[in-house]
Amino acid sequence: MSSGVLKYTNRPLRCQPLPRDAPDFPKTRQALLPAVTSSAHCLSANGRSLWVDGQDSSHHAADPHAAHVAVSLGLEDGPAQNLVRDVSVPLRICLEDSWSGHFLACMLQGAPPGTPVTLLHLDDHLDLGPTLLAWTTSGTFLDPMRRCSFDATDPKNWVGAICSGAVNIGNWLTAALLGLMARPGAGPVTVRHLVPPGNVHIPLGQSTLVTVPLSYSFLPDHSFAGVERVGVDGGPHQYLATLDVDAAFNAQPEELVILHIDLDVFANDFNGGSAACPPYRLSDIEWQSAVLNAIRGVRGRLAGTVVATSPGFCAAWRWRGLIASIESVLGGRPMRALYKGGNARPRLR
Repeated sequence: MSSGVLKYTNRPLRCQPLPRDAPDFPKTRQALLPAVTSSAHCLSANGRSLWVDGQDSSHHAADPHAAHVAVSLGLEDGPAQNLVRDVSVPLRICLEDSWSGHFLACMLQGAPPGTPVTLLHLDDHLDLGPTLLAWTTSGTFLDPMRRCSFDATDPKNWVGAICSGAVNIGNWLTAALLGLMARPGAGPVTVRHLVPPGNVHIPLGQSTLVTVPLSYSFLPDHSFAGVERVGVDGGPHQYLATLDVDAAFNAQPEELVILHIDLDVFANDFNGGSAACPPYRLSDIEWQSAVLNAIRGVRGRLAGTVVATSPGFCAAWRWRGLIASIESVLGGRPMRALYKGGNARPRLR
């Protein structure tokens, strides 16, 4: 699937050189993975430069039908190619989950300072990986590949950060939280993460969200920004991971509520082609119905909804039906009403 956004000319990150035949080289390569997570990257032959170039899309290959279905839906990887639905609640549909942060920023435009923000996060993954956003001496964030600042509350900043590889599908929520927690006069931020049945990799329970600096000995020029879940209740910013649908949707009346749905919460068919967790995990119909009913119950309070199709995770043949069901409970016209045949292109608004 081609990107609908222009590529930026990235600058390399200077690395502490380490000969490839050194005993610690495999360990360094392993240490590199948390820094680059799901970004396309390569290390120079002399080990002195790390080149990062946008998102790694190799997981798309896990689903041979993803590219065809994405084109038939009018979806490509970029903000201009995502779908805006005419439903009672603002609904944005994106191909890759990283663009969820872009639309989250759009939905937060104009929110008064101090407004409590709650994100209902329906996902088979945390999306809280480390970023390649660097701290500056003034406490703001820098995209070091493009040498420019990053403000997660500005939708335009997401385009460049995703294209550079500073933000990707594995850390977009980290980047969004960095912006929400650091904004002037920030109110409390709460993530209510609904974890699908059968997921044994996400620690459940309540915790406090804190920003943390991340340093890597082989990348000496920067201290990078991350977010961690620590302890229990106590701080202003909270994270709840739960299997309980009612608990996940229990937002307070004064909060600005945004719903994020990664379709792999309903079915993680491929898990990106990774053997790290078993594929073909499908939540049962009763649980899916409970989730859709919960969405229907809060639709009047939502500032907006973002749906990520999750290519290489949720099978593409499921996308139309799942999105139609979500549209239906949000009070809009189901997607199937927009189609005149299996491959008809939906209207873009």
